[in-house]
Amino acid sequence: MDLSTVTQQWIDQNPMRNTIITMRETGFHQWGFVIYRAAYGDDDLWNRYLAALKENIRENLQRNKCLDLLDQYAHWEVFDGRNGKSDVRRRFAAWCADRFVEQRSLTPPRFTYCLFVDEECLRTLEAHAEARLKRKVPGLGPPLPPLVAVVIDGGYSPPSSRGWGLASRQEFPPVEGCSDKYVGWEYYNVVYLPLLYDKLHNQHLDDESDYVRPPTIAPLGNLSMEERR
Repeated sequence: MDLSTVTQQWIDQNPMRNTIITMRETGFHQWGFVIYRAAYGDDDLWNRYLAALKENIRENLQRNKCLDLLDQYAHWEVFDGRNGKSDVRRRFAAWCADRFVEQRSLTPPRFTYCLFVDEECLRTLEAHAEARLKRKVPGLGPPLPPLVAVVIDGGYSPPSSRGWGLASRQEFPPVEGCSDKYVGWEYYNVVYLPLLYDKLHNQHLDDESDYVRPPTIAPLGNLSMEERR
């Protein structure tokens, strides 16, 4: 199965339909977020984290009956992100400018959002991996402790310049010095990254109905990174 043989009826019924349609219409046959690595203390831990991230994503694709099609087009490039989120946005913008010419509404999320993995994210691996080993049947059983990454909005600007209606005038507990509701990023359970990627074709990360403010972990919002520390 590939993009040239899959039927429109099959696409219309698939949860990853936006991703598939955009690849066909743009001719850009890749999907997936670029990853910025901020933690360099333990290469073995990093390699295990990255392998677990990819395993979670494949399981999600399998669950949504699109692994055979989309796994071959998935690209998860890793770059240096050790200087923090603001520097990552600058690097990401330059990377995007070199690789993709914006086509209005057809710009894939790959060129508007990226992942950031720091020490806090890496620390979520051990509980996740331990619980996975205890599963008797892969993919079945209670939800695993989340493996977490940061999703960064590459085009983020302060809410005062974009507007959040009444929410923009509310103050929230500071996150990295920001007390606005939207801080330009989210903690995300990586098993849901394919569905997030698909959703971001026609919705923004700062959507008021879906945005989960740190330190709470998106998309379910029932756990916090403070509980993982």
